Amino acid sequence: MDDRDRVSVIVLTYNRAAMFRDCLDSLVRQTYPRDRFEIIVVDSSTTGAIRDLVSGYHLPEGPEIRYFYQEKQGIPAARNLGIQQASSGIVCFTDDDCIADPDWILNLTRAYTGPEIGGIAGKIVGYESRGIVERYGDLLFARDDPGEDGLLAPGEGPCCCNSSYRKEVLALVHSFDPRVLMNEDLEIALRIRDEGYRFRFTGDAVVRHRQRLTLGELLDRAYRLTMYGMKLISDKYPEEYPFARLLLGYLARIPYEIVRYPYVIVTAPFREDRLFHLATPLLDILVTSCRAAGCVSAVFHGVKYRAKAG
Repeated sequence: MDDRDRVSVIVLTYNRAAMFRDCLDSLVRQTYPRDRFEIIVVDSSTTGAIRDLVSGYHLPEGPEIRYFYQEKQGIPAARNLGIQQASSGIVCFTDDDCIADPDWILNLTRAYTGPEIGGIAGKIVGYESRGIVERYGDLLFARDDPGEDGLLAPGEGPCCCNSSYRKEVLALVHSFDPRVLMNEDLEIALRIRDEGYRFRFTGDAVVRHRQRLTLGELLDRAYRLTMYGMKLISDKYPEEYPFARLLLGYLARIPYEIVRYPYVIVTAPFREDRLFHLATPLLDILVTSCRAAGCVSAVFHGVKYRAKAG
């Protein structure tokens, strides 16, 4: 079969064997023809639990499951290893804390409606979120439907835990940039758009993302995503994401949320979920403060994007 008619699903995993098992179960049960897709597991765990799980995973007439180990080098490097091993024309990504709906692959591939579509963004919803912090985390992954044509706005790209790309497009831009340690999906989207491609969103391709967050973990992630993601993207693309605008945007959001909070209090009695309604702006303030702190810390600690020599 022509490689362009096949799909490679790349799953990254790190020390989360129980979650990974649920993810793998959802992938082997896809409605997509099992002889037309493969599952590539890229494992950076510190134990052999994932390797043992994959080697002992038997499913008659199931898709091929291929396992690769890579010492922890960052998420972009792990994604690149998966791309290098992919044998198909379409590459789909998800992560070990996600559970794919049965028609996930089918609906991602159907969204390639023309040669100008370089990648597809699917819908990310929460899975058994257990409290205010986890439910707030779900909001960070939510995406509004872009409208009738389904095309993402300039400056937007798929979130990698539910995404698909043409492999030839990934090859054209030399895959993910391993020097951008976080927000790597936004960075690669900028380069793909520079080549003239566009991205489409499909709400029919659903993964259910498992949030297991404490407040401290939520704030730490916001801090690191800015320090090792948006700050490096700002360095690499100063015209699209000037650092001053990035930092001022975070700083301006904090007083905005403070000023509007009395309105939130007044309207709380009319909300079905009053506690979450009251907590969301406060979490916005904390998360935005951590993002601003990540910007400042990156400068203080000399975190800077460094282009390859020559």
